[in-house]
Amino acid sequence: MGLLENRLIDYIPKRFNLETIKRNKKRYLLFLTLNIFLSLSCLFNFGITTLGIVYFIIMQVLLLITVVDYYYYIIPDLFNIIILICGITITTFITKEPLLHLLSIAFTIGLIGLFFILYKIFNKEYMGGGDLKYLVAVGLVVGLPKLILIIALASLISFVIEVAIKKIVLKKDNNVFAFGPYLVIGTIITLYYGDVIIKLYLNYGV
Repeated sequence: MGLLENRLIDYIPKRFNLETIKRNKKRYLLFLTLNIFLSLSCLFNFGITTLGIVYFIIMQVLLLITVVDYYYYIIPDLFNIIILICGITITTFITKEPLLHLLSIAFTIGLIGLFFILYKIFNKEYMGGGDLKYLVAVGLVVGLPKLILIIALASLISFVIEVAIKKIVLKKDNNVFAFGPYLVIGTIITLYYGDVIIKLYLNYGV
């Protein structure tokens, strides 16, 4: 299960020095533990099916995105390309609702346009280019409305951790933080429980 990560690490530009994680036993142990947990949970939930294999690959990439973005505030294009290929595979061969997956691209393009307008007005970047590319790729994986759920969960969790806990409780003033790990958390929750959450919202939401 760690073989895929090791192969991907070899293709990451040298400026993203992930060997430091391997040299730190505690961090590397955490990395391996998460890898095993995500891999086994993927196996148990989706089985050894085409979808299960695609999700397994995505899980490995999501773990690497979390590490790289946390340390270097960037999501390498290689990772987004792999997720995009997985999304194309799901949209073309697996899903029964390909239109919803294709509509996610239109939604993300609109989102990019919105952030561009906000940047021009306020001269402030609200989401990095790597994050937006990630949304295009993962949108093909989950489709609408699950892409919206990913963004909502990532925003909520990042607000709780970065603002409510770090700034208010711990009094840490950190204006810049990596949003990628929160997008990853939102993606994993959505892959496993997206249908349940959306159903609950439609039944009991506003």
